[in-house]
Amino acid sequence: MIKQKSYHLNVYNHCSLACFNCQLDHSSIGSAQDLSSLIEQGLFFSKFPNASIYNIYGGDPVEYPAIELLCKFLHQEGKQIRIWSHLHLNIERALYLRPYVTQWCFFCPSIDAHDYQYHIGSFSFDTALDTLNELKSERITPILHHRITQDNIGFLPFISEFSYTHQLPIWLHFHTKAFSKIQQADILYFEKLKYVSVLPLTAILSTSSCTVPLHPTTNLERLLWKSKLRGQLKQFQKKFI
Repeated sequence: MIKQKSYHLNVYNHCSLACFNCQLDHSSIGSAQDLSSLIEQGLFFSKFPNASIYNIYGGDPVEYPAIELLCKFLHQEGKQIRIWSHLHLNIERALYLRPYVTQWCFFCPSIDAHDYQYHIGSFSFDTALDTLNELKSERITPILHHRITQDNIGFLPFISEFSYTHQLPIWLHFHTKAFSKIQQADILYFEKLKYVSVLPLTAILSTSSCTVPLHPTTNLERLLWKSKLRGQLKQFQKKFI
């Protein structure tokens, strides 16, 4: 049973992407000066939960002016840090954070070059591939995350194959209300593949906000744990078919 409790912290409402229909939510942490004051006065955990895992997102949290201060503080407090960004982040800033960050999750809306650029509004898929290679060369293991919709469900075999070919973990997440039971079973099928986790979400952030699977009511750690168990069971069953 998963005992760790995580908290989702939106730190920044700016991003270098221009994703279609995106209207970023306001951050909940305030300015760099606000954060510094909270830490100096020992009041951080009076405003935010004393959780074991902090999911830090935005916008692009790597561009938050006080992101290094925040990550260093949480690391010193023994917290695990998971940063949610995109594949066009500032690599140099990411390297400064590497000693403190446990996991890096990167938005991957598509593996088709034209469709990818359509979704993010700028940059290219080739640039994203370059970033993936550079991150791995710098000992940062990228985790891709991909939101499944009715428009892209047919591309799941291709994005799963991409994950396997490049040996990249990928977290596929979807809103259960948007799919029939048969479709949900089809999506969960991909859990039997190496590197793939599937996260069925009962609630999602606003459609005008970032696509991270971090609704306040979402127990992400439990979803990851259950996906791993289902994947192991599928692998076990496959031996007897």
